[in-house]
Amino acid sequence: MLAHANGGKVGGTRILSEGAVREMQTISLAGRPFDHGLGWFCPPKDRDRQPSFIEYYGGGGGYYNLLRLYPGGGVGVVVMGNSTSYDVDAVTNALADPWL
Repeated sequence: MLAHANGGKVGGTRILSEGAVREMQTISLAGRPFDHGLGWFCPPKDRDRQPSFIEYYGGGGGYYNLLRLYPGGGVGVVVMGNSTSYDVDAVTNALADPWL
C-alpha cells in the first residue's frame, strides 16, 4: 500500500518504478463484476466516482477485507472485518473522507 500511495517508494527507498506503479494502477479492462488492472480493480458502478480509487478484496468464511487506494490523493485504507456481512464501502469511506 505504501509503495503504491507514494509512487513506488517506501521510506525513501524506491521498490517500484513510477512507470510500473502507473501501469499497475491503470484500470484497462472493463468487466463484470469488476473493471481490472494489474492486480487492482474497480466496480463498474464506481468508474466515474470522485475521488477515483482502485481496490483489492479478500474474504472467506467469516471474514472480509478491503484494500482501497486513492492514487490522486496518496491515500490508502485497509479494512479487515471478522464478518462477511458488513458495509465495507461505508467503513472505508468514513476512514478515507477526512484525508481526501
